[in-house]
Amino acid sequence: METINAALRSNARTVQRMVTTQRMLPAKLAEGGRAAYALVVIASMAFLVTLSMLQDERMSHVRAMKSVERVDVENAALQRSILAFRRDYSKLEKELEKSVRQDKSQSRSREYMEAMAPDMGVGKKAESEDERPVRQQKPISHNGMTYNSIFSKILVMNQDNCVKRWNSVQQWAKVMQLDVTRFSAVHNAEIDIFAPPSDISIELDFPYITPEQVGRYYSHFRIWKLIVERGYSRVLVLEDHIRLHGDVLQKMPQLFEKVDQAAEEKGKPWHYMFFGRYALKGDNEEKWCDGPSGTPVTIASPSWGHAAYAITNEGARFLLEKISVYRKPLDVQISELQDGKTFIALSACNNDEVAKLCPENVYKVDSRDNYDCDGHGSQIGSRWTQESYHKKLAAVRNKMGA
Repeated sequence: METINAALRSNARTVQRMVTTQRMLPAKLAEGGRAAYALVVIASMAFLVTLSMLQDERMSHVRAMKSVERVDVENAALQRSILAFRRDYSKLEKELEKSVRQDKSQSRSREYMEAMAPDMGVGKKAESEDERPVRQQKPISHNGMTYNSIFSKILVMNQDNCVKRWNSVQQWAKVMQLDVTRFSAVHNAEIDIFAPPSDISIELDFPYITPEQVGRYYSHFRIWKLIVERGYSRVLVLEDHIRLHGDVLQKMPQLFEKVDQAAEEKGKPWHYMFFGRYALKGDNEEKWCDGPSGTPVTIASPSWGHAAYAITNEGARFLLEKISVYRKPLDVQISELQDGKTFIALSACNNDEVAKLCPENVYKVDSRDNYDCDGHGSQIGSRWTQESYHKKLAAVRNKMGA
């Protein structure tokens, strides 16, 4: 391109000289004659043809450059579209994997329940008007112990407004022959985060807070107080949207026999046991003992999860002492205590292949089974950032002081 431009500049100078020469031609004709004039005209015409060709070539090059720029722009747009598609595809693939895992977990539970009630199935109406009896799971005894007798209590947290969900729990417990006791959980509408119940306090050290988070914390806090006050040695705690698989229940006598034996051999007690958790690391966990299914019971690395756990009297005492103040969501506060020494939290999940929530142990009820409840997430209710919460709290206290 630069070469063409240089040639055009040079030819422009030549044209200027030719024009000057033509103006002088009348005087020169007398001297050089017509033959010389003819040669000049021919040379001028040849030059003009060459100049025209160069200009055409230059315009073609300009058009080609614009076409290349347009193609580059289109290619960049195409690349952005491809990247966006890959992100969407990756997100869809993850959601599909999550859905498949949940479907497998729920399918496993339905198959088990249907095996317990082959005449009716689960969630199906009887063929006749008379309800047929449901075949119940008979607890297997191990050394004289069953999954009912190894716990002082099996507590299921259930809000007072969730009547139908509690009925669903009772139906499941009936099939499993599980002796459950309802524990009245706190509803987020009952919690004023600026004036919490008198036996707890809030010193927020987290980016945000919701009434549901505080309500969940307070419900578990009250369970721990109940365990200590009544001297329960070991309690199984479930939130009402969680179910344990039948085979897991049947193996619990063997599980706790091994766990307690290991505690005696090690000379130190365990405090808490996850049946469902979100492991924050999940690798290089210290083995506590062998589990009844062949996978090890481990000292859990920091994990989130308080929807399905076993807790000892010592564990309840420890948590009451260490988490008497709400600073962060409950599972975050518990995870920060998991040092494997002063507070020993075990994992009864498949610790060879750690999976979110431990689908081999537990599953969540279908969202349609929320019935008269507004869900079970900790994000329910008004959400306050740490800054807005402290500003509002200061205003409330100033008003009370006035």
